[in-house]
Amino acid sequence: MVPSVSKFRDVVDALFVVGVVFALFLAGKVVPALIVFGVIPIPLFFRDLKKRQLRVSPTRLAAPVVAYFGYSLLVYFFYTGLEPGERRPINPDLELYGIALLMLGVGCLRGLEIDNLEAKFRQIVPHALSASFVVLSALMFLGHTDSCRVYAAASWPFIPAVIFTSLTFLCLTNWPRLTAWERRYRIGLIAADIVVVVLYTGSRGVAAAQAVVLLVLLFSSFFRPFRGKLPNWRELVAAIVAGAIFCGLAGYATGCDVPLRRLLNIARTAVILSDNERSKIDLEAVLAPSAQAAQTSTAPPSGNSVATQGADSPSGTEAPAAPTLPATTTPA
Repeated sequence: MVPSVSKFRDVVDALFVVGVVFALFLAGKVVPALIVFGVIPIPLFFRDLKKRQLRVSPTRLAAPVVAYFGYSLLVYFFYTGLEPGERRPINPDLELYGIALLMLGVGCLRGLEIDNLEAKFRQIVPHALSASFVVLSALMFLGHTDSCRVYAAASWPFIPAVIFTSLTFLCLTNWPRLTAWERRYRIGLIAADIVVVVLYTGSRGVAAAQAVVLLVLLFSSFFRPFRGKLPNWRELVAAIVAGAIFCGLAGYATGCDVPLRRLLNIARTAVILSDNERSKIDLEAVLAPSAQAAQTSTAPPSGNSVATQGADSPSGTEAPAAPTLPATTTPA
C-alpha cells in the first residue's frame, strides 16, 4: 500500500474510534462524523476485507448479538414483566431499534476493516475516555446537570454511563501484554468509571452491572488460572476506594447528596433483582434514617415529608398515600 494512503487510512480509522468514544457525551451530534469516518470508508476498503483472514468466527460474534436483540424485541412486543391487567406502555421509538441494528452492522464491518484494531484500540481509547471524563467532570462542577445527574447531549444519563463502563472494561483485555504504566492507567479508568456511574449519571442498572463485573474480577483474581491475566485484588480495591473517595469529595463540593441517594437507589435495584419482599422491608428500615437525613439537608422539614418518602418506589408503581389524621372540629 502507498505510504500516503496508509497514513490517510490510519487517520480515518483513528477518528472513527475517537468518534465512537465521544458518542458517550456527544450522543447524536457525533453521527455526522461517524458517517464520514465510518460509513463512507466501508465500500472504499471492502476489497481488503475480502482478503483478510478472520481470527474470530462470525458466528461467535453474531450469536450473543442475536440473543440480546431477540430478548429485547421479545420484551418490547410482549411486555413479559407486566402484571395481569396492566396496560401496555406506549413506546414510539420502535424505529430506533432498527437504527441500532443498522449501526451495529456498520460498526462490525468498519471494525473488521481497521488494520490492527487491537493496537489502535489500546492506544486511542484510554486517552479518549480520559478526555470524556474531563468533559463530564466539567459539566458536573459547572452545574450543567438535571437533579445532580449529567446528561451531556444524551437523552438519558444511562447512555454515557453504559458506554463509559463498556469501553473501560474492554480496555482490560490482553492484561498480561500491558506495561506497568498502562495497567496503572486502566486502574485509574476503573476509578473514573465508578465516579461516572455512581456520582455523575446515577444509573442504577449500569451500577448494578458494574458491581457484578467488579465482583467477578475480584473473586477471579484469587484463582491460579487467572493470576496475572486480570487485575489483582489490591489494584481493584484501590480503584474502588479511590472512586468512592472522589464521589464523596465531589458530592460535597457540588452541594449534592448524590452519593447517598445513588447508593440507596443501587441498593433498591439489588433488592428488586433479588425479588425478596422481606429483605426489601429490612433494607428500607435500615436506610430510611439516612434518606431522611439527606432530604433534610437539602430541604426544610415539613409536615408532609412522610407522604413523599415513597415517591421513588422501586417497583415502578405509585406509592400508597400516607395515613392522615381524622379531622377535628371545634364546637360552635
